[in-house]
Amino acid sequence: MDEQRLVIGNVLWDEYLTINDAFDERAGVRMIYCDGKLTISSGSRRHEWLAKCLGYFVMAVAGALGLECEPSGKATFRRRQKEAGLEGDGTFHFGANAERMRGIRNYDFEEDPPPDLAVEVEVTNPADDAIVAWGRLGVPEVWRFDAAILTCSFWNRSDDGTYEQVTRSLFLSMLDPSDVVDQIRRAQELGTSKWYVQLGEWVRDVIRPRLDRGVYYLAINEVA
Repeated sequence: MDEQRLVIGNVLWDEYLTINDAFDERAGVRMIYCDGKLTISSGSRRHEWLAKCLGYFVMAVAGALGLECEPSGKATFRRRQKEAGLEGDGTFHFGANAERMRGIRNYDFEEDPPPDLAVEVEVTNPADDAIVAWGRLGVPEVWRFDAAILTCSFWNRSDDGTYEQVTRSLFLSMLDPSDVVDQIRRAQELGTSKWYVQLGEWVRDVIRPRLDRGVYYLAINEVA
């Protein structure tokens, strides 16, 4: 079934909280709130499959690097003072932020850091509203995956909260967007479980040599 989408204007923050909490942990419903505009959408299997595979991909690459990584999946992130809140298709904390978010714990909207990476899967509708919300919340990096044409793009947050497209991932800087697309195509060809098994081999044979050549460390120094 195709994704369904409902957009409501002039929604107060407290009204958003009431609606959002009413659907807490209910599968298949996602909300994006920004400046009084509330978008409610249902998922599809295509959307969910891509989100899961992209999550597996991020975790496999981070693990190969020895980079601490904690996924938060589709947890809600929202801040009243930013007038923004949403659930991502995949969210991840890295490094020291991952250590802070380790284990079975809920997210503290006022105290905990925003995700370092948010993944947005675009199937029926573009992720423009979500990108604005992530910028409000201070997320450094967003990946946008277009399901219709199988393309991936990396976006880094600027100081003004907008995003600029870049050629390499901020936190997984040995990756090109083409790597992501190639592996999603591979998952389609092999089936998810077989692809997942060989993903570690791909990281070892393709990603580790890039790391050994210093590509990763060079990018980290540039960010620093």
